[in-house]
Amino acid sequence: VHVPFCRARCDYCDFFTRTEVATGRMDQILTRTVDHAANLVERYPEIVVRTIYVGGGTPSFVGGSRMARLVRDIANVIAPVRSDEGLEITVEVNPEDVTAEFLGVLSEAGANRLSVGIQSLDDRAAKTIGRIGSSRLAYRALETIRSHWKHRWSADLIAAIPGTDPDRLVTDVDTVLSFGARHLSVYELTIERSTRLGLDRRKGTLVPVDPDAAAEELEAASAVLEEHGLARYEVSNYAVPGDESLHNGLYWDYAPYLGVGPG
Repeated sequence: VHVPFCRARCDYCDFFTRTEVATGRMDQILTRTVDHAANLVERYPEIVVRTIYVGGGTPSFVGGSRMARLVRDIANVIAPVRSDEGLEITVEVNPEDVTAEFLGVLSEAGANRLSVGIQSLDDRAAKTIGRIGSSRLAYRALETIRSHWKHRWSADLIAAIPGTDPDRLVTDVDTVLSFGARHLSVYELTIERSTRLGLDRRKGTLVPVDPDAAAEELEAASAVLEEHGLARYEVSNYAVPGDESLHNGLYWDYAPYLGVGPG
């Protein structure tokens, strides 16, 4: 389920997103997204739905009430074709949007997994890739999740950010794990041509991390994750056995999926 709205666009992002969207237009697009889901379920009744993944954009940017309504409406739409085993319902969230109230309404709506876009706890690294927010907000979000979220959750981290200490990623991994994370996604920074980072690279104002140095950074992070009991089960994903993302696994198994929303 694609929610295309963002507070600001990150410098590495080449997804379809929009900023400064009026709330009325936002509501209209979310309603059409639910309609889109209903049309597809009617068209493909043979598909059994086991997971819902609400990604972005920044789904949490729309606020707790809108996101809860979207989760409930999508779950109701797929009720005729949902798995009897229950649904894994994941929502992507940014740290600056995480509050105890937000987590409460998500849980009540049926969401049972979070994917938290930390990217880096180093403010300098975050600034390099155009992330808004701060390490302070990220720490606050992690503490709020530890205290108020009783379901599964994962965090995203980015490797090979130019101009940063090679030990930064390991420090980020250690810190996020200290908050109880049992699933981490660690992605190497990809500099796409159409992004601001792509322009900076062409201008010569941004020099990508050497591939060998990037590989060493990822290997060091992987070693720390494995020391903490998280096994690598997919190219960029690590989890304590039993805490893997079912949604991720279905993609890698070439399971059919239905995509809804503007992207």
